[in-house]
Amino acid sequence: MSYRSPTGVKIIGGLKLLTAMLLIAGGIGAFHFINHDISDAARRILTLLHLDPRNSFLNNILSNITDLDPTDLRKIGIATFIYAILYIIEGIGLLKTKRWAEYMTIIITASLLPFEYYEVMLRATWLRVGALVINLGIVIYLWRILKRGVKS
Repeated sequence: MSYRSPTGVKIIGGLKLLTAMLLIAGGIGAFHFINHDISDAARRILTLLHLDPRNSFLNNILSNITDLDPTDLRKIGIATFIYAILYIIEGIGLLKTKRWAEYMTIIITASLLPFEYYEVMLRATWLRVGALVINLGIVIYLWRILKRGVKS
């Protein structure tokens, strides 16, 4: 009997790969801006997207971005590439219906839940709450799949 993953597992695998691509883009961007003016680029992007840089939310983001120095950008770049590698491994494993990938995804995702919960308690935003709920849902879903031992 061979193991067969439900469609939901494959969707999670695809989302992991999509997230990995976004992380890689973020890592490349972080390294790119080590020797460039990040605040000027951020303002150009806001203008290109027709967003008001005087908006308090966007202004807060801009001020946080302009505070980054080359060391911070290197750390961000390295961290995003490490996460991207993990997400690629998880995503490919889930798409190839590998049981180890389900365990890996549960372990990695569950290990980050306390940090996500802390962030929500620190300052709840829809994005933070949504990420926490989605990741908790992924852990519960995969755990149930593994407990049932779905077989074809």
